[in-house]
Amino acid sequence: AIMTSSTSTSPHSLSRTEILSLASLSFACFAVLANTFQGDGEPLIASLALSGIAFSATYSMIRWLGPNFIKAGLKGVDMSKHHRKEIPECMGAICAIVYLLIIMIFIPFPFYKDIVAATSGGGNKDVVLQPEYVQQGRLLHRFPHNKLASYLSAVISLQSITLLGIGDDLFDIRWRHKFFIPAFASIPILVVYFVDFGVTSIVVPIPLQPYLGELLNVGALYYVYMASVAIFSPNSINILAGINGIEVSQSIVIALLLAINDCLYLLTPYPHPATDSHLFSLYFLLPFLGVSFALLYHNWYPARVFVGDTYCYFAGMVFVAVSILGHFSKTLILLLIPQIINFVYSVPQLFHLVPCPRHRLPRFNARTGLLEPSVTPWTPERQPKPPIAWALKLLGSLRMLRVTLDEEGKFVETTNFTILNLWLVWRGPLREDRLGLEITTMQVVMGLFGLFVRHGLALLIFKEDNWSITRRAENAQGNMRLICPLLFCPSIFKFSDCKELGPKGLFKGRSSAKRVQLPADVRNTTSDQATKRPLVRNKMSRYAQFLDEPPVPEDRLGFEPILKHGHQDLVQSIAFNTYGDRCATGSVDGKIRVFNRHKDGIWRHCDNWTAHGGEIMKLQWLPPSIYPNLLASLGAEGRFKIWAEDPSAAPGRRFSNAKHNIGLVAALTSQPSHPHAQPTPSASHHDSPAAAALETASSTTSTSSVAPKAAFETRNSKAAYRAFSMKYIDDTRHTYLALLSADGKLSVYENETPENMADYMMIDEILVSRASHPAARGEEATYCVEWDPNPEACYSAQRAGVPHDSLAFITACMDCVRIYRSREVITQSMGVAVAGKGFYLAVEIPQEIHRGLVRDVAWAPGNVRGYDVVATACTDSYVRVFRLEATTSSSAESDDSDSDHDEKRSSSSHYPYGGVTRAGKCSAQQQQSGPESQSLLSSQSATAQHNSPAIIPGISSLRGTTSASSTLSNITNTNSPATNTSSQPASLLDLHRDLAKNNPEKRITGLPGQVRHKIKQVSKLDSHGAPVWRVDFDDNGQILGSVGDEGKLMHHRMTPDGRWAKSAELAMVKMKMAAL
Repeated sequence: AIMTSSTSTSPHSLSRTEILSLASLSFACFAVLANTFQGDGEPLIASLALSGIAFSATYSMIRWLGPNFIKAGLKGVDMSKHHRKEIPECMGAICAIVYLLIIMIFIPFPFYKDIVAATSGGGNKDVVLQPEYVQQGRLLHRFPHNKLASYLSAVISLQSITLLGIGDDLFDIRWRHKFFIPAFASIPILVVYFVDFGVTSIVVPIPLQPYLGELLNVGALYYVYMASVAIFSPNSINILAGINGIEVSQSIVIALLLAINDCLYLLTPYPHPATDSHLFSLYFLLPFLGVSFALLYHNWYPARVFVGDTYCYFAGMVFVAVSILGHFSKTLILLLIPQIINFVYSVPQLFHLVPCPRHRLPRFNARTGLLEPSVTPWTPERQPKPPIAWALKLLGSLRMLRVTLDEEGKFVETTNFTILNLWLVWRGPLREDRLGLEITTMQVVMGLFGLFVRHGLALLIFKEDNWSITRRAENAQGNMRLICPLLFCPSIFKFSDCKELGPKGLFKGRSSAKRVQLPADVRNTTSDQATKRPLVRNKMSRYAQFLDEPPVPEDRLGFEPILKHGHQDLVQSIAFNTYGDRCATGSVDGKIRVFNRHKDGIWRHCDNWTAHGGEIMKLQWLPPSIYPNLLASLGAEGRFKIWAEDPSAAPGRRFSNAKHNIGLVAALTSQPSHPHAQPTPSASHHDSPAAAALETASSTTSTSSVAPKAAFETRNSKAAYRAFSMKYIDDTRHTYLALLSADGKLSVYENETPENMADYMMIDEILVSRASHPAARGEEATYCVEWDPNPEACYSAQRAGVPHDSLAFITACMDCVRIYRSREVITQSMGVAVAGKGFYLAVEIPQEIHRGLVRDVAWAPGNVRGYDVVATACTDSYVRVFRLEATTSSSAESDDSDSDHDEKRSSSSHYPYGGVTRAGKCSAQQQQSGPESQSLLSSQSATAQHNSPAIIPGISSLRGTTSASSTLSNITNTNSPATNTSSQPASLLDLHRDLAKNNPEKRITGLPGQVRHKIKQVSKLDSHGAPVWRVDFDDNGQILGSVGDEGKLMHHRMTPDGRWAKSAELAMVKMKMAAL
């Protein structure tokens, strides 16, 4: 009887054990994948499961398809064996195809939350249930297209290199022809890097930083460098070949070391800014390890298959894709040290300085069964040139080469220039499996040394390592818990002209900020004050208890990328709302993007639209007490716009929904707009803005593509607007808008109904510059304006006569800095006298104080101290802090006496109403007016010198009071047709109008309500050492932040003696280290 075994003995079939093992592994992996779909679709777990499936598929297909490859002629003979039999070749093509299929199947997993679990600004699930929602942007606006582009570019590059590698295996392309094959395959990666990242700066070593700076922008050379990495990595693996398993084993070692490097950034107590980049790397490396282990099982000694050039190119391109798109190409170079040594050692033969045979693999000694170094023969006719001969003899004496000479000193043979032959020169003949194991061990040791250099020795020539940011942040945990809640105040976090924050986005978290010690006298004063305050000690004890607790997720140290902002150009402006949970970014290309912070701490994209035709100079959120949420913007073309949010609109059209915004402005009043307003193109041919808005609203229903339209838009036909500031008063529900144009004129508008965006009325126009044209053509100009953020004037100003609801703002035009206050005035509109607000120049900072352009101004909240604090940022590298006070009657008289004795202004730091015209110098106006007006003005001037808040009989200084209303009634009756039009109130109206025309700068002229102020410079801070761009206070007015040209955010605090000193600094430029 003939008995057959249940297990096949064919070398190309799977045994029962192998079938059961592979089936069990595949079943477990599919179960893990199903579980990930039940949860949040964790991509890393899904990648591990797909890697197991890739291993099973590759293992089976190599065994099954081997005979077919032999029949197709893809076969080879193992030269290092006694029995040289034909085995399948080009098995790397199977690995590449399985790998490509796996990473394509993996695409939905890293974007699972964006597709299924993403939430919009209102907290609603953005689950697409109907196809029309996709067309309306419910899903597409939230999808991270930049991540998908990076992923797909890597897939395209791997597909290209696989096809080129198969072509090399089929047609046996010469080395000099196939050298540049990887460069063509890397084009998609380089294009995506250029479009999405574009970082071409490298970190300069510390010894060279005094000469080259901290960062050096190499421009196009960086792309040449990346293309060189793309060419070298695949070819280096292909060159280091010749024995069983060496190509696959070195690739597995490099992939494992790269995975370890990724885990260093992932397995940390606090999230690292480069987490997304290293997760991207793991998504590609794990399936590669799966297919490579399956191939190594068949290619290790004794080999049953050959990998072919396809696997070498494919493996090298995987490393190129993860290192370039993951921003750690320097780490890859350190892990390729053995390949670099092999390439440098092979240069004499690669460039034909020494004869180079087609194959340089070690020679197999059939008698001993060991591998020996292969040699290149020399003939008496063909000898090396003298310099080459000298170099060969030198290498031979150093045991870097085995050289054989004849009796005449001529070269007979030299070993081939490969690291395998060099190892055999050092170690002597070895078995093939022993040689492969030792080379693999050497690869592991050199790779670990490369990681040590990357994260350890690099600190000797660089200030810090990317990985060490988190470690040092842990050490600074105690200090940063107290400092960092103030580092990221929305009012301070204003950076300009930054292409990337981190790689390219917003950040949250904490940093190991540099602590700055105050002077000794300040420290002693602080300690003395602390001993007298038991409440402070109790508070510090509570802080100490808090520091012992483990950090909560919101208190993580280090910078965590919130979200890549997605702008394709420089980010010019950033604005946070009052609660800090909404962020708007404006770029140079005129686009605005809005992000919302959700309960899980993740910032998600809410809306984006093209707001202006040029760069966006400033953004400002209005208070959330106004419904709907409003965002103001100013573009470089000079247009000021207000955007209203429609919470019911689909995500992607919340702010740019033209139909909704037009509905907000449809209820326009019949009052004319301000004199500088220009109609929008859509409404230029209508009789009224309301009709235009209504008609435009109706036209939007007939088209599916509507250009974004703001709820309110205006521009100045004479000079473009260059700065703005808005102030909303909750008590009266009044909104005030200040617009500063390029001709130095500031227009102030008032809106009594915030819901109606087009109901702004001009209440005053002021010339805030010293000249009618502040800047000549081509000259740098700076304009800024900032409202007083305090709800009321400080108590000392109220005692001096300033109304409690008085408004104030600070302006800067070139080097001219002025502060204006409001007072109660009576105006006449259509024969009716109404109470309003008029502004006057309270104080001007002397011109000699600022020795450059003033780029920013800030007004500190919290005036309960009895005085106001303002700050300026100047191009002369100084941040100046001033103390503003209203003078009382006694101090005003002393100032008058001082100015009478000394007409020249003092050069000290104390400036009483600098540049303000005194009330007594109004004789010209008195002579031009009638006797009644002259006597009235004289009485007003006399009263103004004593800082009386009002002098008109019956008119209260407080707006909206009963006395004011009754007086307005009297004035109205007086100006009726039955009475004389030249009565005292009518003359008063004409007088106010005449004074306004003759005094465009609104200097003090002695009119009622004008209160003199004095300003004193208390600190002159030179923390930046470079021109300062931005300055702002925190919400409590206790911390002053500033940003300069050196790229650092400085924080200053007020010391007990009233001075301001630097307390912390934050260098955001450090985050660019993640680019390489």
